Amino acid sequence: MGMLAAYVGFPNDVVRPQVVTHTHRVSSDIAPTQPVSSVPIGEAGAVVREAETKLPSQSADVALITARGITISDGKYAESALGVGQMMHSFEVNELVGRFGQELRTSPSMSVSTIETTVVKSIEQSSRSYLLQAVASATLNVMLLQYAATTNQMVSYSTALQQAQKNYHGYLAAGSPPLSLPTGQTAKQSFISPEAVNLLRDGLTTIEMRNKIAGDQYAPKGSIHNQHAALAAWMTKHLDSLHPVVANSPVPIAQLPNDLPPLM
Repeated sequence: MGMLAAYVGFPNDVVRPQVVTHTHRVSSDIAPTQPVSSVPIGEAGAVVREAETKLPSQSADVALITARGITISDGKYAESALGVGQMMHSFEVNELVGRFGQELRTSPSMSVSTIETTVVKSIEQSSRSYLLQAVASATLNVMLLQYAATTNQMVSYSTALQQAQKNYHGYLAAGSPPLSLPTGQTAKQSFISPEAVNLLRDGLTTIEMRNKIAGDQYAPKGSIHNQHAALAAWMTKHLDSLHPVVANSPVPIAQLPNDLPPLM
């Protein structure tokens, strides 16, 4: 899809490409002026995926984090610019999906192209929010891993390997779709190499720790109904003891718990 790129400034004169041409090309059966409520269910996903291509790309988000020099570490665990940029992009995509659903409910007569343009523009204008959410979430992950390691709550390597093997078999069962891999790395290595398993182990550990922290806080009420509040409170409480190092943080570190994404 041909798209022109403009540059939107960030603090400290950092810029990243932003899409300014919103050309509708989902399907010959879907007209740009067609009310979104009339889009067949089978085409709805394609409309959202097309809108996603009009967001800043994941590469652009990673480039932004790299240009700002943002890294998070505690000595043993770290989140690179790649990891933070990937988080930022995932938050933008999640918001895109949520906003499409909202617009469909509140403005069913709005045209497909208008909703695409409106939603994408809104997300582009809120880029700083997603940047802060990514930095906050990455900082929390580093803190959770450090805490899990010091309290013997890390997911075991064998458990992570078992899950990695399941993931790889699922990939094969899906027909081995193309992957974006580093030069020389095979698909199998990307799933079950020691490095990949350790990364998966970290991810599984952070998920378990997030659920445990929320569960400990809300267990008396019988449900984990506000994980965000529980994690923000935990993060605030442990910032001084775990003291993560956030290089070039866009806000004071003490503010980061307030910037955690609404849905964890």
